[in-house]
Amino acid sequence: MVINSVINAISEKGYAIVPDFFSVEEVDTILSFFNHALQEGHFRQAGIGKEQEKQVQTSIRGDRILWIEEDMTPFDTLFYPRVQEFMTALNRTFYLGMNAHEFHLALYPETTFYKKHRDAFKNTDARKISMVMYLNKDWQPGDGGELALYTEDETHIVKPLAGTLVIFESSLEHEVLTSNKPRYSLTGWLKRQDSLFP
Repeated sequence: MVINSVINAISEKGYAIVPDFFSVEEVDTILSFFNHALQEGHFRQAGIGKEQEKQVQTSIRGDRILWIEEDMTPFDTLFYPRVQEFMTALNRTFYLGMNAHEFHLALYPETTFYKKHRDAFKNTDARKISMVMYLNKDWQPGDGGELALYTEDETHIVKPLAGTLVIFESSLEHEVLTSNKPRYSLTGWLKRQDSLFP
């Protein structure tokens, strides 16, 4: 079972990789939404930091993002039920107390990147688990945009192949290497709601 293998991998290494988490048809459905939102101008330059400390620094992070809502089609039926399954299983195994999530679509234009960082903010431990789903059809070596995951024992490079899920502890250092062509993903976090868990 996918969830069991993910739990085992996170327990051992801090991350898990699931090829073909999305089918070709599901990738096409999400890409259709993605491209329409791009054409309508709904994406915004991403920033770094949280709330009052948030700022745009393209020398550190160059992606453009669109936050998605839980009731937004096609994510309401295609994606969020799976997210809930992961949250339930991870809470049961690791006692993380997660009760919320947040996700956005991300476009890395050509020559952009996201330097080494952690998803967990310095002043809160709300974000527990990070998830990245790739939407890059026909990705080839040399296209760039790989994800580098840094553990104490290794640096693991993940190819951003369409349909692949990467799930990892939000405290794990990682970076997005320079994209040599536009890079598409669905990215987010399973977290504890700050207002309930100060």
